[in-house]
Amino acid sequence: EVEQPLASKSVLALDFTGQWCVNCPQASQVLAETVQAYGADTLICVSIYLPYVIDVAAMQLHSADGFYYAQSLGLDGYSAPWLNIDLDATRLSDNYNLWRGLIAEQMSADPIEIDLTATATYNATANTLSLSAEAQGNADGDLRLLAWVVEDKVEALQAMPDGSFDMQHEHNNVFRLAMESRNGVPLSIGNTTNVDATLSTDWNVENLKIVMIIVGADGKALVAKVLRQFAYE
Repeated sequence: EVEQPLASKSVLALDFTGQWCVNCPQASQVLAETVQAYGADTLICVSIYLPYVIDVAAMQLHSADGFYYAQSLGLDGYSAPWLNIDLDATRLSDNYNLWRGLIAEQMSADPIEIDLTATATYNATANTLSLSAEAQGNADGDLRLLAWVVEDKVEALQAMPDGSFDMQHEHNNVFRLAMESRNGVPLSIGNTTNVDATLSTDWNVENLKIVMIIVGADGKALVAKVLRQFAYE
């Protein structure tokens, strides 16, 4: 039995990737193994797909919202993952073997004294998802809530390290859209915040989850949490 590493806080890892990127499956595997070690509620991964240089019908996992975040970080192509949306110093090395240690450093940082609880409702008729979230704890400065719709078990084309193309590659943690606002909505401790989103009919609701991120005034993620169960109406 492998001992689970100690972690004092949750960490958000943004994996900027591409269906055209031959090295990306290996990078995703390293992150998946690290998630398995810490647990999916402790190391929260989101794969943000970037578009190919030309429009290819089989490569459609990229999104306008995802490209916005890439541009916000100054990225114009595949990049090593970023931790906690910190624009200063959290870009992981291109060396996959160093990732676990860099993630462990983030895990051992002092925890943020904020707890986030939430519920979500899916309306099948309108194909909409509504989130209601509340934060409790201590925090200084203005807070914002980012809520991202993310999908697992997406079968789609992926370029592989050997140069081949896997037409039914399973993609997980696929970023789909930002609910309500790309920059998040204001969040006040002790008050309920509501956000909504209209979903694509191409997405499998049973494989969707919401990644919630509380962001401080400096743009850094303070708390990240995943909501995997929705009420249906």
